[in-house]
Amino acid sequence: MKILVGIVDYNPGVKDYALPKLYENLEKCVSRSADILFVSDRQHPYPTEIESIKQSFWSEDILYNAREWIRVYAKNHEYDAFIWQGSDCYYASEWDFIRFIRRARRRDCLAVGALTSARTDSSFPVARRFTGVGTAQENIPDIELHSGLLVECYGFPGADALLVKQPLMSESWMQFDNFRPWYELREENPDSLCIEEFWIWKMGKKYPHAFWLDTSVRTWHAHEDGIARRWPGEEKRIEELYFG
Repeated sequence: MKILVGIVDYNPGVKDYALPKLYENLEKCVSRSADILFVSDRQHPYPTEIESIKQSFWSEDILYNAREWIRVYAKNHEYDAFIWQGSDCYYASEWDFIRFIRRARRRDCLAVGALTSARTDSSFPVARRFTGVGTAQENIPDIELHSGLLVECYGFPGADALLVKQPLMSESWMQFDNFRPWYELREENPDSLCIEEFWIWKMGKKYPHAFWLDTSVRTWHAHEDGIARRWPGEEKRIEELYFG
């Protein structure tokens, strides 16, 4: 597959703590298997599309337009798939990344996420399924997460290493006019969704069985406290990460 890895970065340097290791990770694990593109208001040592990115306290407001830009770019340049890649999310090895994109070739996978922990809690996997009651979700059981299999995940498989293929690559979240940011809804709806979750919720109704989680690929997720975390329960200083 022809893959685009798209990364959003914006000033005033909110993710600067993560960038040195990101560049290393892209070089060692990604660059030989995929094209890399930054969408940013500053230049990076990889191809960069300079855009005026909305400044906001909430990443939601920034990613709403910037990640849509990645989707449009991938579609217009006839990629087979794109990856929404978090600037603070790293693959453990080149083989992990290769396995991730190879397993995503399965015909029934229209979107697949790598297994990523919360940035602040290495025991908490970002791996949920919608319950069928409104937008409520439940955690995927650990027995499935330990399986090493691709597991169906109509819910949230994270959005920091999320690979998207056709026909989902042609579907914009901007087509929906009833989205409200989770931070506006959190008091009235405890099950409020971020924009990627909202998109998955909508798309799963149109494309049943489209969303999957690759439990064999566990990424590192780096936090401002200088610690990178990987499920289940692994923690290292960011500068100590080695990508084998």
